[in-house]
Amino acid sequence: METLSWYLLTFLLNSLWQIPVIACVVALAAWLLRYGPANHRHAVWVVALIASAALPIISTITATSRRNTSNAFTVPALPQQAESSTSRNARPTVSSQDPLSRTITYKQTTATTLALAYLVLLSFCFAKLLRALVRTALIRRGGTVAIQSPVVRQVWARCTESFGLSDIQLLTSARILTPAAAGFLRKVIILPETLLHSTNEEELTTAIAHEMAHLARHDFALNVLYQLLYLPISFNPASWLILRSIEETREMACDEFVTNRVLDPCVYARSLVSFAAAAINAVPKPSYLLGVFDGNILERRVHRLLHRPAVNLRRARIRLAASLTALALCSIVTSGIAVKAHAQNSADVASKIKALEPLMQQLSENRDDPQLLNQAQQQLAEILAIDPANQQGLNGMLNLSLWTNKPREAREWARKIVAAYPKEKTAYYSLAVTDWAVAFPAIMSARDAAGLRPDSRPFLPDASTRATLRDQYGPTIDEGVRMLGSAIKVDPNYSDAMAYMNLLYRLKAFMAENIGESTADFNEAAEWVKKSLAAKPRDHRNSSPLAPPLPPPPPPPPPKQ
Repeated sequence: METLSWYLLTFLLNSLWQIPVIACVVALAAWLLRYGPANHRHAVWVVALIASAALPIISTITATSRRNTSNAFTVPALPQQAESSTSRNARPTVSSQDPLSRTITYKQTTATTLALAYLVLLSFCFAKLLRALVRTALIRRGGTVAIQSPVVRQVWARCTESFGLSDIQLLTSARILTPAAAGFLRKVIILPETLLHSTNEEELTTAIAHEMAHLARHDFALNVLYQLLYLPISFNPASWLILRSIEETREMACDEFVTNRVLDPCVYARSLVSFAAAAINAVPKPSYLLGVFDGNILERRVHRLLHRPAVNLRRARIRLAASLTALALCSIVTSGIAVKAHAQNSADVASKIKALEPLMQQLSENRDDPQLLNQAQQQLAEILAIDPANQQGLNGMLNLSLWTNKPREAREWARKIVAAYPKEKTAYYSLAVTDWAVAFPAIMSARDAAGLRPDSRPFLPDASTRATLRDQYGPTIDEGVRMLGSAIKVDPNYSDAMAYMNLLYRLKAFMAENIGESTADFNEAAEWVKKSLAAKPRDHRNSSPLAPPLPPPPPPPPPKQ
């Protein structure tokens, strides 16, 4: 059920936003095609329905592929780097690809409930479709072969010749009040008994010609296909709009088909109004028979028949091609930014974390082992794929980035920890550690380039170098100071945070604007050393309710007085 719910939720999530986007694009295209043939607009809406049903499925397949490959991390060969005072031996680098992009996570119970609700809705809609098809078959089976009067025979011959049809049967039924057409292979037109005995040639021609237009266009079989395509996306109001537009443009296309081959538009419009008056008490159609009043847009149809605009076919075809191209581009773009669903399973996360603990311990002792790095990052990615805010998973990714000498990547993971756990002291501490790790190498390189000894006063002699470092790393160090202040506010005895405050102020002293500010920063650093040493006996390292079982961020170097 877990796998099924994942597929269904991914399908539903993509349907919720992709179908409205398609509907908006096609609505604009239909507006541009409003003066062209109705069958052009009908074709665009049909393509929209196909895209609406296909895109979420394609997105689900794509997400499945990403799901199977998103955890495939590789470790390149060791880079040849010189040993320096700011780093140990060169370490392997790990891919920084974020496996959590465009992912929405649900609790497993929520995922199961939504999946079951969708399946119930799907079953209900399928039952309605099946019921309508059964009723259609019963109406057709209950019809009798019509005995054609001379007028009916004349109209029938005229219409079959105009549409090139010869294998159609004419039936009559007391169960319908308006003309209808049905059939896949054995096509029939069913007339109400009252109309069969009419002597009004215009009304008979309108009724029979309209239904023959449906059969000539294979609308009955296509309508059933459209209903099947609509079935899995029927929960979305935008898909209802698309199906409704297909029905409306289909009727208009049949109207144009009839007026181009059989009847004058004015005569045809007059007959439609006459039919509407006679069938005003007709009950809603209980089947998928195609009737003369499908779409419920009689007023619009009559208006278009009486005020039919002149059509430039060449321009209309160009606009149709442009509309289909725009729809194709929209489909490509939306399929490329599909979202994924993940059902969160707490027990699964707990088991993965328990299995990860010994691996992380081994890696903390042997950080240059590519195989251990791969295994650790793969397992951490699996944890975060289930629970993107999992503290142990985020902490593990942070440690991996620091251990592979990638402080900027570690900084991004630390920011995610702060965002997920704003009341956790180690979250702020982790971000401050990465801020220090980002700024420290560049400032130490500048110190070495200036010829200063490690025990020299922390102040760079060149003003331009100090200004450049302040521009590049001043905001980073200030962020670290703020983060440590937040951590100490949560735990006033957080000695590690105080020790790193000393380290950050020493970096500030190196790039201060003048010797006076440098001295003030250096004295501030010394004060934090004293505070750290005084707080260490009172530091409760395990007081946090969210203390992770994985290794925490690295402790600071021993403070120097």
